[in-house]
Amino acid sequence: VWNGSTTQQAGLTTAAYTGSAGFRFSMPTGAGTGGRAIGFSARITGENTNNGQDVWRFNGTTTQLINPTTGFYTGNAGYRDADARLINASGQVAGIAARVFNANDSLGQDAWVYDGTTTRTISPTGVGYTYSREGRPVYDARPLYLTEVGVVVGTSTRFDANSGFGNGQDAWAWDPLRNSGAGATQVIGLTTPAHTGSNGYRINQTRAVLPNGQAWGYTSRITNENNGNGRDAWVWRRGANGAAGTTSQLGLTGGIYTSPVGFQPTEAQFQHASGVIVGYS
Repeated sequence: VWNGSTTQQAGLTTAAYTGSAGFRFSMPTGAGTGGRAIGFSARITGENTNNGQDVWRFNGTTTQLINPTTGFYTGNAGYRDADARLINASGQVAGIAARVFNANDSLGQDAWVYDGTTTRTISPTGVGYTYSREGRPVYDARPLYLTEVGVVVGTSTRFDANSGFGNGQDAWAWDPLRNSGAGATQVIGLTTPAHTGSNGYRINQTRAVLPNGQAWGYTSRITNENNGNGRDAWVWRRGANGAAGTTSQLGLTGGIYTSPVGFQPTEAQFQHASGVIVGYS
């Protein structure tokens, strides 16, 4: 990392990242203010055998490993696989961590955030977002946006718990002010029966997020199990003083904007920095 006057080494350099003949591989993936940077370092066994990778943050002076490492995030031979591409001006970082069992058998991936002190997994869990593989839970989540106020907005695959097949996707937001400052995640977008199939199928997608955390996107309208019936636009805004945020449907509805079978196409096109959203129905 060059800070304007000197070049400093960044990356992880201990034995887990160094082969028996000195081989190492580190790569930066993002830069922040104050000389901060993020990247990954390959985990090495033997002379140069890849054993996954860990994410690091360079704070201008030292390098620190910041991704989750315990439980399902480390295989029984030390394999880990994490990545991060999002860093804000405060040095907060959001990324993904592979879930594994045995040596490196996959259980999907979780989203996580590092707030400068603590790393937390932040993706939704429980019914609708997981299925069982050999008695172990599988998840699939990723962060898409990290705002300057620390709000992380991401997406999670919805699963049929019985078959393990994908069942759409949901958008979510993690707000660091909730849960007495420990942060909390909530599903955002529209989740009513008009937007959810008979077997739980749903498509929620985020289109853009403002620096203050306001997000907007769209949700498909669904009939029967998974038949498309148009889509609705929405906006999510943070709650005050650590309260949960609120999703509001946007656009014109009813009458000439909705067919007799409920078909309703609405698009949000632009979001101004003031929070105003413009679209069409």
